[in-house]
Amino acid sequence: MEKILIVEDDSFFREVFSTLLKGEGYHVETASSGGEAYQRLMDTDYHVVIADLVLPDVSGLDILSHVKDGDPATDVIVVTGHGDMETAIFALKNGARDYLVKPINHEKLKHSVALCFEQRRLLDENLELKQQINLFQVSQSIANCQDQERLYKLILDSLAKETGLSRGVAFFTEEGGEPVLKEIRGLSQEMGEKIGNVVLPNLDCQSGTAGNFFLLNRFQDLAETSFEEADDLKEMLTFFIRSQTSLQGIICLFNEAADILPGELNLKNVHFLLEQSSLALENAARYTAAKNLLNIDELTGLFNYRYLDITLDREIKRAERYSANLSLLFIDIDFFK
Repeated sequence: MEKILIVEDDSFFREVFSTLLKGEGYHVETASSGGEAYQRLMDTDYHVVIADLVLPDVSGLDILSHVKDGDPATDVIVVTGHGDMETAIFALKNGARDYLVKPINHEKLKHSVALCFEQRRLLDENLELKQQINLFQVSQSIANCQDQERLYKLILDSLAKETGLSRGVAFFTEEGGEPVLKEIRGLSQEMGEKIGNVVLPNLDCQSGTAGNFFLLNRFQDLAETSFEEADDLKEMLTFFIRSQTSLQGIICLFNEAADILPGELNLKNVHFLLEQSSLALENAARYTAAKNLLNIDELTGLFNYRYLDITLDREIKRAERYSANLSLLFIDIDFFK
């Protein structure tokens, strides 16, 4: 329900405004002074504040500044019995939604309040639309990606941004095998491998259905001891990417430094990203399998020199990105053919 705070020292106007707006279906609370208003604003989130310009202890303009400093989205309507153009302009320039002079026409007050909520609704819808467009653009980038290595990064980055987290690791399976560390965000390669050694044995990765897509764990309980490099890893949010009941990937995201995981997630958006990631992984796997036919020796069924060039280029770039070491071992097998 829409909440309104009326800050008015005159009991007559306070009662008139309150009764009028309650009759419109709003939840209305009142304060007779600036001090009482500050306390109510501290305890409750209001959508609209109606403040008299002249109060016993503070000015209505002080109320306006206090509200806007706390939450710029809260609308403020300033009312006064002694209006002047200079004060009205100052109030409007500093964020007031309207400036009304007593005695106030009841219909004008109701219209002004209704307009506040209508504009808030439009802004919320506009923000939601922008978020949906951004989500669609991200999902399109994931769906259109056929490069598996790049896809791993897109999936981890998109889930990290959706949840507002900056540190995480991503494990993906290949050809039905065990999850392997493929991507890291905000952590070192060594740290990512340590996390994998701790996390993977403690997750029941194969159980459940596609609906069981995330788990919240106390990372410290899994790790038993903290890591020196990132001893502030306290909580872990784990997402499972599945194709029907087959596991495709595991995304582990961690709390920000000196903070905890966000209290609320847009589960609808997260689920949508996981579904798009699952489809993209299937498409990328089929594309890679077809492309690998060009890199396989017909006689031995093993990868050829062309694949060696591709793999070396990919691993060198990966080692450079994570400042990791790369070793190459040549083995001559006599009489192989």
